[in-house]
Amino acid sequence: MGSKGLSLAAPLGLVDVTSYFDGNNQLALGEIALAEVYDGLGRPDLAECVRGGKKYQRLFGSMASAPQLKELQALRNAFTGEIGKAESMEDWCVEAKERYKDDEGLKRVMVMAGRQGMH
Repeated sequence: MGSKGLSLAAPLGLVDVTSYFDGNNQLALGEIALAEVYDGLGRPDLAECVRGGKKYQRLFGSMASAPQLKELQALRNAFTGEIGKAESMEDWCVEAKERYKDDEGLKRVMVMAGRQGMH
């Protein structure tokens, strides 16, 4: 799902905010209803954008402010289906740095942020 999916994820007004900020990636009733309306209008492509849009909601949410641990774990779950095991932000950072230690993009970001090493 490219830029179309990015643009057509359900608006947060249709999301159960409490559940969302608790890290739940299940579609809310409003999101399900919107997808069904798109299906009914003969636009299954738009319905799929809504159904697969949770990852984009999470991505935008994590960039809007300093994300909390639950938000980062929900973001990972939205993209990979994996459940994070970190119990603190420090644990999450250690786990992420280890997981992506060979990633050239992360190395560049760390240098730009003034952190020469991956520690």
